[in-house]
Amino acid sequence: MNVEIKDGKYGFGIFDSGKTFPNQKLTKKHTVENYEIEFYTEPCGTTYVNGEPCKIRPGRVLCVKPGTERYSELPLRSHYLKVSPTGSEIDRVLDGILEKFISEKIDKYTSAIHEMLSAESRSDKLLCHAKFLEIIALLAEDSRRQAQIRTLAGGGRDAVSRGLDYIEEHFAERCTLEDIAAYAHFSPVYFHGIFKKAIGKTPNEYLSELRIEKAKGMLLIENMDIASIAAAVGFSSQSYFNYAFKASVGKTPSEYRERSLEKYFSYDGKIH
Repeated sequence: MNVEIKDGKYGFGIFDSGKTFPNQKLTKKHTVENYEIEFYTEPCGTTYVNGEPCKIRPGRVLCVKPGTERYSELPLRSHYLKVSPTGSEIDRVLDGILEKFISEKIDKYTSAIHEMLSAESRSDKLLCHAKFLEIIALLAEDSRRQAQIRTLAGGGRDAVSRGLDYIEEHFAERCTLEDIAAYAHFSPVYFHGIFKKAIGKTPNEYLSELRIEKAKGMLLIENMDIASIAAAVGFSSQSYFNYAFKASVGKTPSEYRERSLEKYFSYDGKIH
């Protein structure tokens, strides 16, 4: 399916070379005109990007940029997005995505493609566009994280990746350095060092920033008092939540919520 949007056009779907090219072993060499983003859930053939082989295996994400020369050894099966370049903000984001990486979130990408296909059958372009933007945002975050982790040796990469997963799954609970390091199978002191080297923040700093980001969303959309939100995102007390939030955002949680309401109820005719 192709969807027209303000910033251009994109297509999406599931590609299976066994159905499309049943008797073909190699695709023609061609120069890519669009952003070709592919998500693989099973081992299959090899694709060549500017002459460099990329063996396909489960979890592989491939983001080929316009102007790249490409061909593939078949069979190949993938979920895909193709995005036309328009000089928009989406182009800027896609230009910054790693060309290839292994993602532990591959199911999130493929589920979003399935939802887009389902929306297509109902002619629901709004949902298609929402899921498209969700994939672009996930790609940006996933790629940034992978780039940081790549600075480490193999064992360190695995440990930091496991640590990030633990933090993201348990941020609302009591989450200590010892807990995170144990999940990553390293001592707290060693894990603290490799995490900071890869991410640029200590595990505690990363955890605090994640909790605050979650709280910002809840302050805007949830009808909950400040103390309840503090508890829901893992802060031990409202007073410490207020302190950490203001240090990070420059406003207290109440000020942040009130300022957002002021923007909504502005009657000067302007969009703030």
